[in-house]
Amino acid sequence: MPVSNLSGKTCLVLGATGFIGWNLCRHLVSQGARVRAVVHRTISDEQRRDPDIAWRQGSFSDRDFMARTLEGQSVVFHLISTSSPGRYNTDPLADLRENVEPTLQLAELAIAAGVDRLVFTSSGGTVYGISRDVFLNETSQANPISCYGVGKLASEKYLEIFARYLGLKSTILRISNPYGPYQFAAKGQGLIGKVISCGLNRETLTIWGDGSVVRDFIYIDDVVSALTAAAGYEGPEHVFNVGSGVGASVIDVIAAVQRATGLAIEVDYQPGRAADVPVNVLDTSLIRSSLKWRPRVSLEDGLRLTYAWNAARPNAIDA
Repeated sequence: MPVSNLSGKTCLVLGATGFIGWNLCRHLVSQGARVRAVVHRTISDEQRRDPDIAWRQGSFSDRDFMARTLEGQSVVFHLISTSSPGRYNTDPLADLRENVEPTLQLAELAIAAGVDRLVFTSSGGTVYGISRDVFLNETSQANPISCYGVGKLASEKYLEIFARYLGLKSTILRISNPYGPYQFAAKGQGLIGKVISCGLNRETLTIWGDGSVVRDFIYIDDVVSALTAAAGYEGPEHVFNVGSGVGASVIDVIAAVQRATGLAIEVDYQPGRAADVPVNVLDTSLIRSSLKWRPRVSLEDGLRLTYAWNAARPNAIDA
């Protein structure tokens, strides 16, 4: 799989302490990139010990801080979000202030700083909403039914405006449902991490609805390879889906985890939530043809890898 040559390039990661961000930072370092990472509050001991990452502490919404942080950076990976699908409609104005407005500011500052490429992680799981399409492609109607999805889509559209009229080079990745190492259940990050955590800790797993909701799950290494491939993209497309292209229901995932790990999972079914889209599976034809990217890790292999990582770090399961 072709991967952008990031050796020696200056790469800024916003949201570097998160699940995707930390996996990306570690990969960039292994590629020989010069990594600058933004942290808002605290970092783990493991992250602090890494000598190859230059940490900058400050707020994403602080204009002066961000202007200084962008200086000399070639590629910017924008992974920051203070909201999540699980907190879909609690405070729409906060989502606008904390995520959409700072993204506009980032775009403006990136142009001024001469950044070569801005890569933005959007949400393939929420921007489309409820659709008649079996497989969602980039031209499928985007009709989000949660404030989280609306915020992601608004940021996408503003970045497209900056690209069209102000010369910002940006690529948007609509990522499905990533899972893998460093996804901690206590932070509300993903079904698979929660299923494995409940199994290891002998806790009851709460499921909203009857378990028939279908999602597209993708292993974190495949997400990272898509991010790095997008960093070097110079073609005409602006938005790409990133997913496995294979749907699995909640019930399917629980059964697959049990088969892969031998864990016993006790489930408590609760009434479904209004903002949960019934089916969401991404068509990844465009990114496959344009970036020569495709997912490499099957769900079964990814579950085994994720379980092995969690089992080896029992104290980190709910860190």
